[in-house]
Amino acid sequence: IASLSVQRGQFSLKQQPINILEVLTRTFDNLKISQRNGIKILTFFPPKDKLPVISGDPELLQKAFTNLLLNAIQSLPKGEGAVEITVAPDAGGKITTSIRDTGCGIPADRMERLFHPFQTTKEKGMGIGLCHTRSIIEVHGGQIRIESQVNAGTKVDVELPTL
Repeated sequence: IASLSVQRGQFSLKQQPINILEVLTRTFDNLKISQRNGIKILTFFPPKDKLPVISGDPELLQKAFTNLLLNAIQSLPKGEGAVEITVAPDAGGKITTSIRDTGCGIPADRMERLFHPFQTTKEKGMGIGLCHTRSIIEVHGGQIRIESQVNAGTKVDVELPTL
C-alpha cells in the first residue's frame, strides 16, 4: 500500500548519485522491451560517460519510468507501433527524458485531469499510475509534462535536476 500511495511526501526516498541511463536500462530489462513483437523501440541516448549525474532513488525512478513506458506501449493500437525514448542534458543543469509513442493519444478534455488520482483513460485502469509517477518526479525536484493528440500519439517529458 505504501508504494501505491498517491499522496505527495509519502515516499521513503533513498537518494544517491545515479546515471539515468542505468535506471532506464533496468526498466527496459524488467519490461522485456527487446522481446515485444510489433513494437519498435527507438532510443536516442548520449554516451553514458558524458551524461551528468542526478541525485535520486533508483527504485522510485524505475517505478516512474515503468509506468510511463507501460502507458506508451498500452496506447499502441493492436499492440503495434513505435515508442521513442530520448535522454538529453541541457545547459541549465537538467536532464530531460522524453517518451513519445505513436498510440491512440489522449482527448483534450481528459488532459487536465490526467494527474488526478483515480482518473484513467484505460478500460481497466485504476487511475493511479500518472498521479504516482508525478509524485515520484516532483519529490526528486523534477517536473513532468504531457502533450498528446488523438490518433497521433503522446509525448511525456520528465525533467530532473543534475548534481
